[in-house]
Amino acid sequence: MIVVTSFSSQKIADKPTLAVLSHVLPFPRHSGQEQRVYYTLRAARLRFRVVFITSVSSHDVSSVEERLSDHCDQCIVSASPYSHSTWSRLRHSGMASLFSLRTGLKKSNYVIGKIDFHPGFVETILSKHTFDCVLYEYWHAADSTMIFRQQGVPCVLDMHDILWNSYERLLAGYRWMPASLKRFRIMQYQAEEKAAWGKFDAIVAINRDEYETVAKYVPATTRLFYAPMGSDVKGIWQYSRQSYSTPQFAFYGGLGSKVNQACASRCVNSIMPNIWKEYPQAEIWLVGSNPPESIRALGADPRVKVTGYIDDVRSLLSTMVAVLCPWEGRYGFRSRLIEVMGLGVPVVASPDAAAGMDLEPNQGILFGATDQELGELAKQLIADPAFAEQISFSAHRQVYHKFSIENTYGRWMEELAGWLTTRRGQQNS
Repeated sequence: MIVVTSFSSQKIADKPTLAVLSHVLPFPRHSGQEQRVYYTLRAARLRFRVVFITSVSSHDVSSVEERLSDHCDQCIVSASPYSHSTWSRLRHSGMASLFSLRTGLKKSNYVIGKIDFHPGFVETILSKHTFDCVLYEYWHAADSTMIFRQQGVPCVLDMHDILWNSYERLLAGYRWMPASLKRFRIMQYQAEEKAAWGKFDAIVAINRDEYETVAKYVPATTRLFYAPMGSDVKGIWQYSRQSYSTPQFAFYGGLGSKVNQACASRCVNSIMPNIWKEYPQAEIWLVGSNPPESIRALGADPRVKVTGYIDDVRSLLSTMVAVLCPWEGRYGFRSRLIEVMGLGVPVVASPDAAAGMDLEPNQGILFGATDQELGELAKQLIADPAFAEQISFSAHRQVYHKFSIENTYGRWMEELAGWLTTRRGQQNS
């Protein structure tokens, strides 16, 4: 079942039509990927007629269709074959496992690329609709680009990040897996991801380092865009830092993630003890949805607060001395750092946490190479209020100028529209 719904009466001739093919929805905006899709659509609609193409459970088609009315001009919502029945789920789950064993890819690659957005599905869509460009969120469905490109429709990939880096981090946690097998699986994944890049006419990187990496592996004819994760620093994330009586620090990020769980644990077990030596009353707040029992157990110390999901997280974060981020791994983009810096909350982080993000050190973000150094920087913010205020103002100033919606997603859509105009001109000449 495929449901097509138009929300705008705007004529196609008014603006070029951009199709956004995505298994990630622009709501409820709890995750970084949902935030990115939301802001991408918001910026795109200023320059394009936006058609959002997605696949969801058959039970969710109507509700998703209704919610998409605020985010696009037309939606094409397909009921995923994966969820048609219990038998269908079992059959596809088994096939996804075999696919994963054979290719080294994840099961999600199979579900998205071989079931939900397979080339036949795209061919059906293209037989009834006309697009000027197609934007893919993630590369999982790269095989379907051939259908669009055969019709002269350019395909653009928003990478979100280089996925083999996060896959490597995932496998590192599998203690049962031999090191040789881990290396082989990562090599398989790298090969598949690099091959997928070659199937797109343009690629969007969110991280400066990852932009340089992609440039090494794609043809010179591939257009590369740099579009970091922006935030509404002029609106909901505007400066609002508040004074405090009890020194409070926070780790901020979804706690369903193994990586974030490790960071949160380091904050409690390795960074805060240094702070507690001089400020025993200081608190650490672990702010994020879906904390597992291992994280909730840290709350046995009354100075450790585990919140779970919070609706009005800005009001809480605004009271913090700083947000701690002892991240490991030079990949991706920590959009949560941009949000808290927008509020004027200083960030104390490892160098990896902001690698490739174009954040100037000491301008709202302080870097420490070890947990000991991070603790010392955190204590300095308590001991020197004037220094803390300076860092607070510079935090907001830096992200206001670099990471507003206009300077990130807005600039990207302006560049995309210009590239498409130039491309059409060259093809017509």
